[in-house]
Amino acid sequence: MNNPALALSIFLLALGPLPLTANEEDISTIRALYAKFENAVPVRKKHLKFGSNAEPIAGSLTTTTYPGELTMVHLTYAPGDHEEVTQTFYFGPHGLFFAYESSNYWKFATGRQEDGSTTTDTLAEIRFYFKDGACIRQLHRSLTVGTRQAGDLPLLIQRVENQTQKPDGKANAAFHRALALRGITTSREATRFFNDN
Repeated sequence: MNNPALALSIFLLALGPLPLTANEEDISTIRALYAKFENAVPVRKKHLKFGSNAEPIAGSLTTTTYPGELTMVHLTYAPGDHEEVTQTFYFGPHGLFFAYESSNYWKFATGRQEDGSTTTDTLAEIRFYFKDGACIRQLHRSLTVGTRQAGDLPLLIQRVENQTQKPDGKANAAFHRALALRGITTSREATRFFNDN
């Protein structure tokens, strides 16, 4: 090939999307866009419930649109008897830019806990920062306590430092789930989506 730029372009396309690295300017831009949701007045809000006790997953999905091409998709579901998951996806004029996931679950403890409980509750949070369809930062933190302290988990986890993780399959799954959920408009579509995924 006589055109090295064309050869390089074909090579890079063959590799697929390359991971982007976060710089503080990108993170500041994402945080500024996120802050616009704080005081924004919704233009439209659509809430729907999906699934039932007979379905593998039941929950609720709320899509809220705001001025300036801002959309928030909030999902809460129970994938089983022991866990509840909340995911919130934030879209701006250029697509998904931030996702937050919270998972709260309990399990039997191997021994009696300090608070006398025989079960433990865990709260885990993951934050995904996206730019141009790629996760540029992934943060995680979690905390496990005896079940008698479970009501304090939302306050206690604020003291736990977020750990930076290399973006992984969870980021990719969150990205694709966000895009799919944004297009769901009926309870039936949501139920089908979770039954199939």
